[in-house]
Amino acid sequence: MNNRIRISAVLLCLAPVLALSQGWNPGPIESFTLDNGLQVVLYRDTTLPLAAVDISYRAGSQRDAYGKHGLTKLAGAILSSGTREIPLQKMMKIMDSADATFGSMIDVDRLQFWSLGSSASLRSLLRIEADRMRFPAEDVSSALFDSTKQFALRRLRQKSTLPSFKMKETIYQAMYPPDHPYAYLTEGLKKDIEMLSVEDVRSFIHKFIRPNYASLCVGGDISFTETRKLVKDLFGSIPGGEKQYYMPVEPPAPMRKPLRFHSTAPIKYTALSLIWHSVPMGSVDEAAVFVLARILAGTQQSRLQKALAQKGLARSVQTNQVSLVHDGTFWCSVNSGQETNLLLIYNTIMNTIQDLMAAPPSRDEVRIAVNTLQREFYGMLELLGKPGSRTYSFNTGSCFLDDAEYTQKLLRDIQGITPAEVSRAARKYLLPTNNVAFSLVPASRPELALPEE
Repeated sequence: MNNRIRISAVLLCLAPVLALSQGWNPGPIESFTLDNGLQVVLYRDTTLPLAAVDISYRAGSQRDAYGKHGLTKLAGAILSSGTREIPLQKMMKIMDSADATFGSMIDVDRLQFWSLGSSASLRSLLRIEADRMRFPAEDVSSALFDSTKQFALRRLRQKSTLPSFKMKETIYQAMYPPDHPYAYLTEGLKKDIEMLSVEDVRSFIHKFIRPNYASLCVGGDISFTETRKLVKDLFGSIPGGEKQYYMPVEPPAPMRKPLRFHSTAPIKYTALSLIWHSVPMGSVDEAAVFVLARILAGTQQSRLQKALAQKGLARSVQTNQVSLVHDGTFWCSVNSGQETNLLLIYNTIMNTIQDLMAAPPSRDEVRIAVNTLQREFYGMLELLGKPGSRTYSFNTGSCFLDDAEYTQKLLRDIQGITPAEVSRAARKYLLPTNNVAFSLVPASRPELALPEE
């Protein structure tokens, strides 16, 4: 569905600049928990007459039992199709009358539903989420289950032919043992989805779509007093229980040697992805690893940009830290843009990292990396609604760390990172033995792949 909220393009372009020049201020934030266990975060921003709603359930694909990979994805799709009181057609009419946009997302840690509309539509947006949470599991019909299951299988067949899908599937199953909650993609496995039953979905909804598994964030041009009352009226009577988090998971054992995989495709370029285990969300080293990522790539002055892109060895270079509940991953992705031998690219990357391990970066490098991260984070935090926005950010902290201000604290930590901390993070996490490498090469040039050990 197209976004029907028309916001000035000028405001959207200026937002990150204004945030940097004035210092980003999220405005007042209020957090509380209902008696049924629902965590609630409210924030007020009167810049535009909009209201954003994000409800995140601790029901990501890591809730899939072994042998039932794809269950969360299937349940999320069914929950997106409406409920007894508000079927999909009625939901669409409500959203249309509110001039609103909405959507859902599933990752390994969360099942999220979000909406963004006018401030006057807030009751309608919240009513939809309350009814979804109240949705009786037995209302999932066999016909709805069968049609959703067949659609999921078709989408999985389409995605499974993409090189990026094969790459991620291979990487995660190599990095984690079979019983680890991050070993499989959210899309699941074909053989598992085929075996799922309507009772599996009903059981999932009955267990996890509950207030004590959820965090609700409401923000924008709202009244705290009125919204607090509205949330209690709509959600307070829904049965809940003890607050439920994910069970602790043993960290993956350190790799004894690097793992190498490759795939071929009808392409005329080579690409390399290197992935390390790094730090989970909220780790004391998280800020240092984020800065490390931007010193390596992300600016014209970054080390891999100079070592690869500016020397014509790569068209694009990206490094990113992905922080999750149980683990984090550090990604380095290179697209050569030509048929380049990936061993040359790999050796360049590893030599660049070795230089950072041996000697700290300069203060100017750290300053540029920190400023770049500030622009990225502030640009995200200026947005309302949908994944990656301020509402999403507040709810991430609330849902998984009991701290709605997690992102702001991470930003403050990033601003205080020193060159020595960056070098220490490189030595601790980017070990040459602790990574998985995936090469993508032309079908006619398999010899360009990184040699498998």
